[in-house]
Amino acid sequence: RPPRSTLFPYTTLFRPERYELCWDLAVSMTTLFEGGGYAEEWRRTHERALELVRETGNRRGEAVLLCSLGSLYISRRQPATVHAVLGQAHRIFEELGDLHGQAMTRRNLGVIMTMEGEKDTAAEHLLAALNGFREVGDVLNQAYMLSKQARLSSDAGEFQRATDQLTEALEICRDVGCRRVEAQVLWGLGENLMRQRRFDEADSVQIGRASCGERV
Repeated sequence: RPPRSTLFPYTTLFRPERYELCWDLAVSMTTLFEGGGYAEEWRRTHERALELVRETGNRRGEAVLLCSLGSLYISRRQPATVHAVLGQAHRIFEELGDLHGQAMTRRNLGVIMTMEGEKDTAAEHLLAALNGFREVGDVLNQAYMLSKQARLSSDAGEFQRATDQLTEALEICRDVGCRRVEAQVLWGLGENLMRQRRFDEADSVQIGRASCGERV
Protein backbone atom coordinates (compact mmCIF):
# COMPACT_ATOMS: atom_id res chain seq x y z
CA ARG A 1 0.00 0.00 0.00
CA PRO A 2 1.78 3.20 -1.14
CA PRO A 3 1.77 6.03 1.41
CA ARG A 4 -0.47 9.00 0.66
CA SER A 5 2.53 11.31 0.70
CA THR A 6 3.83 9.70 -2.48
CA LEU A 7 0.54 10.13 -4.35
CA PHE A 8 -1.31 13.27 -3.57
CA PRO A 9 1.21 16.10 -4.14
CA TYR A 10 0.40 15.53 -7.82
CA THR A 11 -3.09 16.88 -7.32
CA THR A 12 -1.54 20.38 -7.10
CA LEU A 13 -1.29 20.06 -10.90
CA PHE A 14 -5.09 20.00 -11.20
CA ARG A 15 -5.51 23.51 -12.58
CA PRO A 16 -7.58 24.78 -15.52
CA GLU A 17 -4.52 25.55 -17.65
CA ARG A 18 -3.41 21.95 -17.19
CA TYR A 19 -6.72 20.24 -17.86
CA GLU A 20 -5.23 17.73 -20.32
CA LEU A 21 -2.64 16.66 -17.77
CA CYS A 22 -5.05 16.56 -14.84
CA TRP A 23 -7.57 14.08 -16.25
CA ASP A 24 -4.88 11.81 -17.67
CA LEU A 25 -3.00 11.88 -14.37
CA ALA A 26 -6.13 11.19 -12.34
CA VAL A 27 -6.99 8.12 -14.43
CA SER A 28 -3.36 6.93 -14.43
CA MET A 29 -3.41 6.98 -10.62
CA THR A 30 -6.46 4.70 -10.49
CA THR A 31 -4.37 1.53 -10.14
CA LEU A 32 -2.62 3.02 -7.12
CA PHE A 33 -5.89 4.19 -5.60
CA GLU A 34 -7.46 0.78 -6.08
CA GLY A 35 -4.44 -1.20 -4.90
CA GLY A 36 -3.92 1.02 -1.86
CA GLY A 37 -7.56 1.16 -0.83
CA TYR A 38 -7.80 4.93 -1.39
CA ALA A 39 -11.42 4.99 -2.53
CA GLU A 40 -12.15 8.47 -1.19
CA GLU A 41 -9.02 9.92 -2.83
CA TRP A 42 -10.02 8.20 -6.06
CA ARG A 43 -13.39 9.95 -5.89
CA ARG A 44 -12.02 13.38 -4.93
CA THR A 45 -9.29 13.51 -7.58
CA HIS A 46 -11.66 12.37 -10.30
CA GLU A 47 -14.40 14.81 -9.33
CA ARG A 48 -11.88 17.68 -9.31
CA ALA A 49 -10.50 16.64 -12.69
CA LEU A 50 -14.08 16.29 -13.95
CA GLU A 51 -14.83 19.89 -12.97
CA LEU A 52 -11.83 21.08 -14.96
CA VAL A 53 -12.53 19.12 -18.14
CA ARG A 54 -16.14 20.28 -18.10
CA GLU A 55 -15.02 23.90 -17.72
CA THR A 56 -12.77 23.52 -20.76
CA GLY A 57 -15.16 21.40 -22.83
CA ASN A 58 -12.94 18.32 -23.05
CA ARG A 59 -15.55 15.70 -23.82
CA ARG A 60 -13.21 12.72 -24.09
CA GLY A 61 -11.58 13.54 -20.75
CA GLU A 62 -15.04 13.81 -19.22
CA ALA A 63 -16.10 10.41 -20.54
CA VAL A 64 -12.89 8.67 -19.44
CA LEU A 65 -13.20 10.09 -15.93
CA LEU A 66 -16.87 9.08 -15.70
CA CYS A 67 -16.02 5.55 -16.82
CA SER A 68 -13.29 5.35 -14.17
CA LEU A 69 -15.73 6.61 -11.54
CA GLY A 70 -18.03 3.81 -12.67
CA SER A 71 -15.31 1.31 -11.66
CA LEU A 72 -15.02 3.03 -8.28
CA TYR A 73 -18.75 2.85 -7.62
CA ILE A 74 -18.81 -0.80 -8.71
CA SER A 75 -16.24 -1.53 -5.99
CA ARG A 76 -18.42 0.39 -3.53
CA ARG A 77 -21.52 -1.50 -4.66
CA GLN A 78 -23.49 1.62 -5.52
CA PRO A 79 -25.41 0.42 -8.60
CA ALA A 80 -27.60 3.50 -9.09
CA THR A 81 -24.54 5.75 -9.21
CA VAL A 82 -22.73 3.28 -11.48
CA HIS A 83 -25.58 3.38 -14.02
CA ALA A 84 -25.73 7.16 -13.87
CA VAL A 85 -22.03 7.81 -14.56
CA LEU A 86 -21.65 5.03 -17.10
CA GLY A 87 -24.74 6.16 -18.98
CA GLN A 88 -23.23 9.63 -19.33
CA ALA A 89 -19.85 8.21 -20.33
CA HIS A 90 -21.32 5.90 -22.96
CA ARG A 91 -23.33 8.69 -24.58
CA ILE A 92 -20.21 10.86 -24.89
CA PHE A 93 -18.11 8.00 -26.29
CA GLU A 94 -20.84 7.36 -28.87
CA GLU A 95 -20.88 11.04 -29.86
CA LEU A 96 -17.09 10.93 -30.28
CA GLY A 97 -17.10 7.63 -32.19
CA ASP A 98 -14.71 6.21 -29.58
CA LEU A 99 -15.10 2.43 -29.92
CA HIS A 100 -12.70 1.56 -27.14
CA GLY A 101 -14.48 3.89 -24.74
CA GLN A 102 -17.83 2.37 -25.64
CA ALA A 103 -16.42 -1.11 -25.00
CA MET A 104 -15.10 0.00 -21.62
CA THR A 105 -18.49 1.30 -20.52
CA ARG A 106 -20.23 -1.84 -21.77
CA ARG A 107 -17.65 -3.88 -19.85
CA ASN A 108 -18.45 -2.08 -16.60
CA LEU A 109 -22.18 -2.26 -17.24
CA GLY A 110 -21.82 -6.02 -17.72
CA VAL A 111 -20.03 -6.29 -14.39
CA ILE A 112 -22.62 -4.31 -12.44
CA MET A 113 -25.54 -6.09 -14.10
CA THR A 114 -23.97 -9.43 -13.15
CA MET A 115 -23.73 -8.23 -9.55
CA GLU A 116 -27.40 -7.22 -9.67
CA GLY A 117 -28.40 -10.66 -10.94
CA GLU A 118 -29.56 -9.32 -14.32
CA LYS A 119 -27.69 -12.04 -16.15
CA ASP A 120 -29.34 -11.77 -19.58
CA THR A 121 -28.68 -8.04 -19.77
CA ALA A 122 -25.19 -8.58 -18.37
CA ALA A 123 -24.47 -11.13 -21.10
CA GLU A 124 -25.53 -8.62 -23.77
CA HIS A 125 -23.19 -5.97 -22.38
CA LEU A 126 -20.28 -8.40 -22.03
CA LEU A 127 -20.70 -9.64 -25.60
CA ALA A 128 -20.86 -6.09 -26.95
CA ALA A 129 -17.75 -5.22 -24.94
CA LEU A 130 -15.90 -8.31 -26.19
CA ASN A 131 -16.72 -7.45 -29.81
CA GLY A 132 -15.60 -3.87 -29.24
CA PHE A 133 -12.30 -4.94 -27.70
CA ARG A 134 -11.72 -7.32 -30.60
CA GLU A 135 -12.37 -4.53 -33.07
CA VAL A 136 -9.79 -2.21 -31.46
CA GLY A 137 -7.28 -4.96 -30.61
CA ASP A 138 -7.41 -4.75 -26.80
CA VAL A 139 -6.47 -8.37 -26.11
CA LEU A 140 -6.28 -8.24 -22.32
CA ASN A 141 -9.78 -6.88 -22.02
CA GLN A 142 -10.87 -9.61 -24.43
CA ALA A 143 -9.53 -12.16 -21.95
CA TYR A 144 -11.25 -10.38 -19.09
CA MET A 145 -14.58 -10.38 -20.93
CA LEU A 146 -14.26 -14.04 -21.83
CA SER A 147 -13.68 -14.88 -18.16
CA LYS A 148 -16.77 -12.88 -17.17
CA GLN A 149 -18.84 -14.60 -19.87
CA ALA A 150 -17.55 -17.95 -18.63
CA ARG A 151 -18.86 -17.26 -15.15
CA LEU A 152 -22.34 -16.66 -16.57
CA SER A 153 -22.08 -19.84 -18.65
CA SER A 154 -21.02 -21.85 -15.60
CA ASP A 155 -23.83 -20.35 -13.53
CA ALA A 156 -26.24 -21.57 -16.21
CA GLY A 157 -24.76 -25.08 -16.10
CA GLU A 158 -23.13 -24.65 -19.51
CA PHE A 159 -19.82 -26.04 -18.29
CA GLN A 160 -18.29 -26.90 -21.65
CA ARG A 161 -19.06 -23.46 -23.01
CA ALA A 162 -17.43 -21.94 -19.92
CA THR A 163 -14.38 -24.15 -20.44
CA ASP A 164 -14.09 -23.03 -24.07
CA GLN A 165 -14.33 -19.37 -23.08
CA LEU A 166 -11.77 -19.72 -20.31
CA THR A 167 -9.40 -21.69 -22.54
CA GLU A 168 -9.51 -18.90 -25.12
CA ALA A 169 -8.88 -16.33 -22.37
CA LEU A 170 -5.96 -18.38 -21.05
CA GLU A 171 -4.37 -18.56 -24.50
CA ILE A 172 -4.56 -14.77 -24.79
CA CYS A 173 -2.96 -14.25 -21.37
CA ARG A 174 -0.11 -16.62 -22.15
CA ASP A 175 0.44 -15.09 -25.58
CA VAL A 176 0.91 -11.61 -24.08
CA GLY A 177 2.54 -12.79 -20.85
CA CYS A 178 0.00 -11.31 -18.43
CA ARG A 179 0.37 -13.44 -15.30
CA ARG A 180 -2.12 -11.46 -13.24
CA VAL A 181 -5.06 -12.05 -15.58
CA GLU A 182 -3.82 -15.60 -16.24
CA ALA A 183 -4.14 -16.33 -12.52
CA GLN A 184 -7.71 -14.99 -12.55
CA VAL A 185 -8.61 -17.17 -15.54
CA LEU A 186 -7.09 -20.26 -13.90
CA TRP A 187 -9.16 -19.55 -10.81
CA GLY A 188 -12.25 -19.53 -13.04
CA LEU A 189 -11.23 -22.82 -14.64
CA GLY A 190 -10.78 -24.39 -11.24
CA GLU A 191 -14.15 -23.15 -10.02
CA ASN A 192 -15.85 -24.44 -13.18
CA LEU A 193 -14.32 -27.89 -12.60
CA MET A 194 -15.35 -27.85 -8.93
CA ARG A 195 -18.95 -27.23 -9.95
CA GLN A 196 -18.74 -30.39 -12.04
CA ARG A 197 -17.27 -32.27 -9.04
CA ARG A 198 -14.06 -32.84 -10.99
CA PHE A 199 -12.02 -32.23 -7.89
CA ASP A 200 -8.68 -33.76 -8.93
CA GLU A 201 -8.60 -31.69 -12.11
CA ALA A 202 -9.57 -28.59 -10.16
CA ASP A 203 -6.70 -29.18 -7.73
CA SER A 204 -4.26 -29.44 -10.65
CA VAL A 205 -5.50 -26.14 -12.06
CA GLN A 206 -5.11 -24.43 -8.69
CA ILE A 207 -1.53 -25.72 -8.42
CA GLY A 208 -0.90 -24.15 -11.81
CA ARG A 209 -2.48 -20.93 -10.58
CA ALA A 210 -0.16 -20.87 -7.58
CA SER A 211 2.80 -21.39 -9.88
CA CYS A 212 1.57 -18.57 -12.06
CA GLY A 213 1.51 -16.29 -9.02
CA GLU A 214 5.11 -17.15 -8.23
CA ARG A 215 6.14 -16.02 -11.73
CA VAL A 216 4.50 -12.61 -11.51
